[in-house]
Amino acid sequence: MAAIGEPVVLQPRDLIGTWQARRELTMLELHPDFTYDRYFADVFDQGSWTFRRPNTLKLFYADKGKRRVADTYRITGFGQNIIYMHRAKGEADAWVKRNYSRHFPRLSR
Repeated sequence: MAAIGEPVVLQPRDLIGTWQARRELTMLELHPDFTYDRYFADVFDQGSWTFRRPNTLKLFYADKGKRRVADTYRITGFGQNIIYMHRAKGEADAWVKRNYSRHFPRLSR
């Protein structure tokens, strides 16, 4: 058991799946091949993702053949079916794991 205040040690496999932000209307699917699909309102984007220590998730997209950072999240907490993340741009949110995706059928089989 981890001591209080000890950072959670995550692996990329812990993040794979469909996540829905509580505050934003965003769905994010992280795939085992390190690609992602993200849906916000009427915007859909795809790209690749990496997980770096200490608990940093980065989303990338391709722009004219160059890899660009779409978003960077610092994971501040992790529990059963929930991730607490703080966006580099300043917003914090809780993401709830879903067993399905209405937007992305790739993982919903």
